[in-house]
Amino acid sequence: MKKLVFDLSSALKQRNITQRKLAEMLKLPEQNVGQWVLGKRIPRLDTFLHICECLDCTPNDLIVID
Repeated sequence: MKKLVFDLSSALKQRNITQRKLAEMLKLPEQNVGQWVLGKRIPRLDTFLHICECLDCTPNDLIVID
């Protein structure tokens, strides 16, 4: 069965942005970003959209089908 995956790690690498820097941009703890990168949690929709703004990308850029 295929599933949607939030692929933040690749987006950060492509843009040369660290988890710490994204956390600062979002004004959230770095631990939150780390959990998203590891796939342990996903961000709330409003946070997800803010991530897209910070990374200058679309939601489609961050979601892949696995």
